[in-house]
Amino acid sequence: MKIDYKRKWLWVVSDKRDGKWFTSQVHAFDLKSGKKQQFYSLKDTIPHLFNDLDIANDGKIYLTDTYYSAIYLVDPEKEQLDLFLKSKKLDILMGSPLVIEVSFLLLPMLMDLSQLIFRQKVLLS
Repeated sequence: MKIDYKRKWLWVVSDKRDGKWFTSQVHAFDLKSGKKQQFYSLKDTIPHLFNDLDIANDGKIYLTDTYYSAIYLVDPEKEQLDLFLKSKKLDILMGSPLVIEVSFLLLPMLMDLSQLIFRQKVLLS
C-alpha cells in the first residue's frame, strides 16, 4: 500500500486464488472521497502474486509479482498495466525491501543480455 501524494490516491494490491485461477489486482482510491479511481486485474492459471509496489517520480507504479518473478508497470496516464521485466534472477529480490535503480549496470545482472531493453531510469524503494 502506497500513497501517491501528487494525485492524492492510495494504491493497494490484492491477490486471491480460486481453484486453478490466480488473480492479482491493483486498485487506486481517492484519499478524500474513497472512490475507486483506477483498477487493474491479472487473472491466469499461471501463479501470480502482486506483493510490493512503489511509485516512481514520474507517477508510474511498479509492482513485484513474487510467483511470476516479474515487475509490472502501471501507467496511470495511459490507464494500462504492462509487464516491465521478467527474470528468474529477480527471485532473490522478491519479498524484501526492493531498491533497484534500473541502469545499464544492474540490468545485465537481472536478465540475459538478449532481453536487455533499456526503457527508462526507475527508482524503486
